[in-house]
Amino acid sequence: MAFVEVACVISLKRLYFRDLLDYVFLRAGTGFPSRLTDLDLVFLVPRPWIAPVWLACLGSLLCAAGAQVLSRWGGSSRWRKQGV
Repeated sequence: MAFVEVACVISLKRLYFRDLLDYVFLRAGTGFPSRLTDLDLVFLVPRPWIAPVWLACLGSLLCAAGAQVLSRWGGSSRWRKQGV
């Protein structure tokens, strides 16, 4: 697996963990979201994107699946021996 592919896998893994943990800590600290259908501000730039919480969670899970596929797809054995 080339350096760029490894960087993509690492970035995707960080992204989905951070997004899901954001909602866990928001729920624990503020009580939001009370339901998966609550609206949330997903992106602010260039225009605000407002979507239900379940959609953001689905995006995080798709990132997790993509990272899993990329980490198992192709690449040299050299990277696998290093644990990347």
